[in-house]
Amino acid sequence: MARSARSPPVNPSKHEPQNRKRQRRPGAQAGIAQRRAQVGAFEALGAIAHAELQAEVDAEVLEAAKQAESQGTLHDGPKPSAATMFEDVYKEMPRHLREQRQQLGV
Repeated sequence: MARSARSPPVNPSKHEPQNRKRQRRPGAQAGIAQRRAQVGAFEALGAIAHAELQAEVDAEVLEAAKQAESQGTLHDGPKPSAATMFEDVYKEMPRHLREQRQQLGV
């Protein structure tokens, strides 16, 4: 039977004495509680900042949409002629576009 080239994973707890308890430095529990409170405060500030930023972006998008719609939409406003969609695209119009233009009757 061939043996695998990999060795089995090592469990570090097997190498520690059984009667040894995890030692904590004095005041560590208070430091952890303080850090959790700080993280909670930062998360709350982050949520507030996110909501403010979202409202600001929504207002900016709404203003941009109103400005764009003032120029006209697909349903109202000036409509360019079909002939203009073939202009100013290529220096020489390709054959397939010339054929499409003729099919439109332009």
